[in-house]
Amino acid sequence: MITLTLNQPILARGISILKTLNRWERNTYTRKQLKTLSAEQLNDIGVTKQQAIKESRRPFWS
Repeated sequence: MITLTLNQPILARGISILKTLNRWERNTYTRKQLKTLSAEQLNDIGVTKQQAIKESRRPFWS
């Protein structure tokens, strides 16, 4: 029987990759949602329509 063990650097890199993918997914979702907010909702969170449009156009990785 073969037993696989992960050393710390590989495990840490895997966790880092998963965190990055999660952040990218969250960025995509929140920017998509930002485009759907009304002017009143944007005002509630202190964001102008122009700021919302600019933010929603940013790539998911930034």
